[in-house]
Amino acid sequence: MGRKTKIQYSDHTFSPWRGCAHVHEGCANCYAESFARRCPRLFGTWGPHGVRVLASERQWKEVLGWNRAANRAGVRRRVLTSMCDIFEWRSDLFRLRDRFFALLLQTPHLDWLVATKRPAMAGRWFAGTRWTAPNNLWLGYSASTQASLDSGLPHLLAAPVAHRWLSLEPLLGPLTLPLWRCDSCGKAQQDALYCCQCGRQTTNSPAVSWVIVGGESGLDARPCRLEWLRSVVRHCRSAGVPCYVKQLGSNPYLDDPEIGQPVYIGPGSGGISHRNGGDPAEWPADLQVRELP
Repeated sequence: MGRKTKIQYSDHTFSPWRGCAHVHEGCANCYAESFARRCPRLFGTWGPHGVRVLASERQWKEVLGWNRAANRAGVRRRVLTSMCDIFEWRSDLFRLRDRFFALLLQTPHLDWLVATKRPAMAGRWFAGTRWTAPNNLWLGYSASTQASLDSGLPHLLAAPVAHRWLSLEPLLGPLTLPLWRCDSCGKAQQDALYCCQCGRQTTNSPAVSWVIVGGESGLDARPCRLEWLRSVVRHCRSAGVPCYVKQLGSNPYLDDPEIGQPVYIGPGSGGISHRNGGDPAEWPADLQVRELP
């Protein structure tokens, strides 16, 4: 889909198919699923046995045009896969996934932001196929809570790729981010110099190359407290990892020390007026962070 995109950190969006199934709590209000309910012929149907709608031949060829344009301009363009999960494990998608990775090799001037909620399946697929991850693949894991982060991050780190990133959207709770990776055992750590897994003093390296974070948007958006976002920014700063705050969400809350509880500051409150909390000019200065890798 999409010659143009409203996603600020990407130049284009393309998905080899459309449709997916829920994995964890972050999926509950999936925007792509809402499109599918309105127009299943175009966007597919959700669920493990739902219909997956394939991209047209015109859309596949259009991607080659983006690559040629980037080459002529002497720049790199980012392409986000936004309407499916490339590593959804269905037999009818195996050949299409092969075709998708062949497309990555045909487009060396494009950086592919492939976000998945199934990083274990990514490792399984690379281990069982002839494919070596191309250098223009940026494999991202999409997590929303500490539980989903802890369950998926080890699989992301184990995947044989050159670039890894995290999409913490929708952010549904406070996170402790282990953004260091032990150079001895490969485990994620919270300390730059000491590994709590193997007990060695070591010079660790950043576990991921980029972190994107944001609150949930839409009518049924779940709360996002600004302090949760601030904590992610602080973790990234301490690890030297670029951080991109996408939006505060449609249901943002600010901790109020005077009353001892968070206060709603979204549309209608006299605070944030943008319906998705997406205007950085309305944010506190310390959250106006939009760093690219």
